[in-house]
Amino acid sequence: MVGCTVFDCFGAGQALSARVDWRRDPQAAFAAFAPSRDLHELLRLLVEAAGLARSGSASTADDDGLPGRLDQAISEIEASAAADPAELAALDVDRLRAAVNPLLLEVSARVRGEGPDHRGAELIGASLKGADLRRASLRGALLIGADLRGADLRGADLTGALFLTQAQLESARGDVTTAVPGHLRRPLHWALRTGG
Repeated sequence: MVGCTVFDCFGAGQALSARVDWRRDPQAAFAAFAPSRDLHELLRLLVEAAGLARSGSASTADDDGLPGRLDQAISEIEASAAADPAELAALDVDRLRAAVNPLLLEVSARVRGEGPDHRGAELIGASLKGADLRRASLRGALLIGADLRGADLRGADLTGALFLTQAQLESARGDVTTAVPGHLRRPLHWALRTGG
């Protein structure tokens, strides 16, 4: 099952193993890994958001300092991610996520523009067959078992997708006609599918 083989630690494993020997202190390493992974994922999202803010994709007529606010958030998350394993294990990642979430939502809204808001929606088993999900926000939506026929990624142009990860692509259904952003690669299993 494709979804079962997909995992991305966003570099947290490498960063953590450079600071703690999991063979000598496996409890400390494993306790610190989950918060470290969450922080590295936040960093990946913030760096992408900062790039969008600087490129003009998320700009506004007046300079409200969005790139600077994103840089500050990046510095704070980097400092937290560099903490020793005991501090990482005790870290309140939800508090940090809540602090940067408004910035990510702001960038997302500026880039996407007006579109359907399905954030946090319970769409388990929902019929979204043929749904127009362009510019939609599906952040945190539960799509388990949702019917996305005609709304899946086959033939979609994802080159402008925000905060898309390789793990998400690997667990999605696409094909050779699906365009992906340059920093990601088309999953190998998509080559076996055609658009239909």
